[in-house]
Formats: sequence, C-alpha cells, structure tokens
Amino acid sequence: ALFWEYDARIGRRWNLDPKPNPAISQYATFALNPILYSDVLGDTIRVQRLQREGQKPIIRITYKTELLNISNIQTTKEQLEAIAKSIKDQITESYAKEYEGFEVWANVEITV
Repeated sequence: ALFWEYDARIGRRWNLDPKPNPAISQYATFALNPILYSDVLGDTIRVQRLQREGQKPIIRITYKTELLNISNIQTTKEQLEAIAKSIKDQITESYAKEYEGFEVWANVEITV
C-alpha cells in the first residue's frame, strides 16, 4: 500500500500513519477490524452508524483517498479518472448493499 507498510502476522503497520486518526493507534490498520474494513492505500476510512426510526440502521462507510501514478508509465488525467471511477464503482458495488438487519451505504471520494 502507498501509505503504510503492513505486517499481516501482527495486524499492524511498521511505520507511523502519515494521516493519523487520533482515536486509533498510529500503527493500526483497517480501523482495527480487517474483517469489516479494507483500506487499500492505508489512507482514510470512516464509518458511521445511523439509526432511523422504524427502519433498518445504516452503516455509512466513507473512503477518501488520492490516486497517484508512482510508476514510470505515462498516463493522462483522463486515464487516471477512468481508473478512479472503476475503483469507486468496485468499492460501491462490494459494500453498498442491504443485509439482514441493516443497510450499508458507501461514499467513495477519489481525487486524481
């Protein structure tokens, strides 16, 4: 991942989080729950639980990151935007669903 070096054996990063969340250790990854969350770049993950009167609760997941080309392959802004859209669509399709007992809304913000 771009923003962290992850050690799967201990479920923690080797380096300090460059975008720390004050509520979580700077060595933590996946908001301390790798089963529920994925944070591909190790950048940002936010989760909210919204309770609605007489309806299923909503889990709202917000991914906010930046797509960078760190390779030596030349890409246009349009190509990067197409890649960002594809990533956004895949995340939304994977998470934004109705489950038994709750709904999940995914808000994905990827800048290029």
